[in-house]
Amino acid sequence: MELTSRDFGSSYSWTIVSLDLAKETYGEVLQPVYDEGDKDLALGSLVDGLCVLCNYRGNRADVWVIKVYGVKDSWTRLASIPYVTDPGRDQFSVPLCISNDGKVLLQFGSKLVLYDIKNGSSSEIQNFDECLKAYTIVESMVSPDAPIRHWI
Repeated sequence: MELTSRDFGSSYSWTIVSLDLAKETYGEVLQPVYDEGDKDLALGSLVDGLCVLCNYRGNRADVWVIKVYGVKDSWTRLASIPYVTDPGRDQFSVPLCISNDGKVLLQFGSKLVLYDIKNGSSSEIQNFDECLKAYTIVESMVSPDAPIRHWI
């Protein structure tokens, strides 16, 4: 899946594009209804599904997860995370993971932040001097570099 933006004059239109490799088809994934205002979107994976992080510049970030693909009403707002200080140029990243007790791990600039959905609190768990990007890695037995002839 990929999140793309199209510039229509002074406003952007965000589109989530999906690709089904088995059927060799592509399509658009319907999105949740976001609040009005200036925003940036980021796409990720969380809780075995697609996740969208909507950053309302300097105000808050909403975390959305989809339950059923192709059904617009199946998007659920998992959390609305306020910015406790002026973020400057920094924004929250797409959540890296969520714990069983409802704590969401995000990157914010060079910091890792743990947000507790139940009580609405956040805590900085690590501050790196030069952290540019954090990733979640999922192991697989299939190598992306494997020759195609072995797949058939």
